[in-house]
Amino acid sequence: ILPPSPRPSPARGGRGGIREQLPRFLVLLCSAVILLSVDVGVSNCAGGPTRPRRKPLSMSVGFFRNKIDLDTAQTEKMQHLLFEYDKETTTRGTEVELREMEFTEQLNRNDLDYAELEARLKEITTLQAGLGSFKIRKLIEARQFLNDDQYKKYKKQLLKIFFQ
Repeated sequence: ILPPSPRPSPARGGRGGIREQLPRFLVLLCSAVILLSVDVGVSNCAGGPTRPRRKPLSMSVGFFRNKIDLDTAQTEKMQHLLFEYDKETTTRGTEVELREMEFTEQLNRNDLDYAELEARLKEITTLQAGLGSFKIRKLIEARQFLNDDQYKKYKKQLLKIFFQ
């Protein structure tokens, strides 16, 4: 049983005491644990690597050229597309990592501010969603210069790369 809280209750215009905030905090904490346990492929919430960074896709253009039979013009377009993909996903992924580290640091403080934690958590999920959307959008751009058979092979190879 929790002791009475010295904070004013919501009925008196305050944010509420520990008893009122505990359920909200537990939901927020569980959400944070789930969010931070989702591996973005480069870090964990402590800032250390969870697995080795993958080889940049732009380094795989020869692989794609051979597997999906790209001509010279398609190879150049694929090289540019994969370079832009790698550059932006690295930048955005780093931004997500930094926000996760800040969130973890905030969780470790003694004076937890629930509204601030919630805002930080929403910021992280927004950044992750934006990163996911960008990845999909950029990789689908290859459809513009690949024929149907090449695109099928391309999607098959991407699934192998992303889900190995």
